[in-house]
Amino acid sequence: MAATDVEFSRFAPRDTATYKHIVFNTCMDVFIDSSGNFFVADSMNSRIVKLSSDGAVLASWGSEGSGSGQFNRPGGVVVDATGNIYVADTRNHRIVKMASDGTFITTWGSEGTALGYFQYPYGLALDGAGNIFVADSWNGRIVKMTTAGAVLAAYDGAGSPGGAFKSPQDVAIGSDGNVYVVDGSARILAMTTAGAYVTEWTDLGAASSAIVTEGIAFDGVGNAYVTDYFNARVVKLASDGAYVASWGSFGSDPLQFKQPEGIACDASGNVWVADSVNARLQQLSSAGTYLAAWGSHDPATGHFNYPRGITALADGTVYVADTLNNSIAKLSSSGAILDTLAAGQFHSPFGVAHDASGNLYVADNQNNRIVKLSQSGTVLATWECSEPVGVALDSAGNIYVAEAINCRIVKMSPSGTSLAVWGFSGSGSGQFFYPQGVAVDDSGNIYVGDTGNDRIVKLASDGSVLATWTSTNLIHHPAGVALDQSGNIYVANMESSRVVKLSPSGEVLESWGTTGRADGQFEMPASLAFGPEGELYVVDGENNTVLVAPNIVQTAASSLAPVYLLLLAD
Repeated sequence: MAATDVEFSRFAPRDTATYKHIVFNTCMDVFIDSSGNFFVADSMNSRIVKLSSDGAVLASWGSEGSGSGQFNRPGGVVVDATGNIYVADTRNHRIVKMASDGTFITTWGSEGTALGYFQYPYGLALDGAGNIFVADSWNGRIVKMTTAGAVLAAYDGAGSPGGAFKSPQDVAIGSDGNVYVVDGSARILAMTTAGAYVTEWTDLGAASSAIVTEGIAFDGVGNAYVTDYFNARVVKLASDGAYVASWGSFGSDPLQFKQPEGIACDASGNVWVADSVNARLQQLSSAGTYLAAWGSHDPATGHFNYPRGITALADGTVYVADTLNNSIAKLSSSGAILDTLAAGQFHSPFGVAHDASGNLYVADNQNNRIVKLSQSGTVLATWECSEPVGVALDSAGNIYVAEAINCRIVKMSPSGTSLAVWGFSGSGSGQFFYPQGVAVDDSGNIYVGDTGNDRIVKLASDGSVLATWTSTNLIHHPAGVALDQSGNIYVANMESSRVVKLSPSGEVLESWGTTGRADGQFEMPASLAFGPEGELYVVDGENNTVLVAPNIVQTAASSLAPVYLLLLAD
């Protein structure tokens, strides 16, 4: 595989101070010990933060890396009766054990599928006998271990009415001593500590979007509380699984959430929610009344908040879908922010594309529509879609939309009339699983970032499958797709944190990047676009940046030396 001398540098925002007064940066989990102290998995800061019962910071442990005392996006934390701390070190694919003072003791596991190995572990729980239960998400199982690290068993949920686990995100021990698992779907599965099926709960109330469960906790009287990631709410269930209530909506105000993850209950029955993207803990009463919030990241004016889409016009103007700021940012060719378009009119805009006249097309995800804008931000038209993620146009002005939640690609005319629908959920030919990226070449062929299936699918203009390309360890959760003038395909891979270049026949030619914030690294790159001079723009979602590699398609072969400038700072 050839390598080229490609330098990825920060294009926008241009200044270096992204956040001020950081307390948290993406709260993934929270645990409350018997003394009322809080332990927070501060994921994007790669640390565990200990707070007193009144919110004072008592300690902070960890830095980014894979060595002793380091983490890579920790996703879960629990504390045992003796004060030892256990951390699901998610992107290092391991469990870390620390003493009560944060002193590193040991680690268990590395990336793999065999017992004793993990793939993206998240939630943790401890039973009354001191056993640890790990939500080994990508391996689709719950792993039972001793506090000395010995693996006792693994349970995959097979044989339950809902079938085997999809991707278990969290695990908790109920007041009945059973193990309760949320696997990202609209069900909670209960089993004994020996893995025997007990029951399933599937009534989580009405929701406007697909229910994606992320966290679960129990109060002292047996009520369960579940975080619903996409619907930005907390669901309360009775001890028998009966639906009681739900609270929350999308936003940053009290009792609003942005991608709630972990959850815990204190001794008074209050509920604490890890409001991940709002970088805070929210405290609610057992009746859903807002009580308090700790933490923020206070983004400065002109900075992105989890950008997901990008397009560049012939004059060099760049437009970025600034997803959690609910706006489209207009940038000059030098990266200066010129304007914010249609602020407040979007709800999680993901993709953005443009037509030959320079009009913009925005995948307005949570408003379930495609929005056509002028370059000045005037809304020209809107068309219904189901939670659109990616959007692209062909030379005739037809619009192609990746409806990830429906596992399909929708083709629309320039006036928004539905012309064709291709795909449904699955991994076979003509099927997709949560596709996020879409691009169209000059011949009308369509390229799909089939995210959940870890592949790129090439379709003919009539939707028939022409080719499917995979690459172990490189094409991993592909999202954005872009094409250069020679027909080469560039793929933003969210989980491998790489930009991969494929030939028109699907051969891997080059790749750039690793996971992180240091030079030559990405964090969840989500989208790509070429500028008028052959420069490649990459939206680096979790680092809240846009990167650019000048003249990438003209670069001569030499040694690989990507550069990535750190933007986020404590």
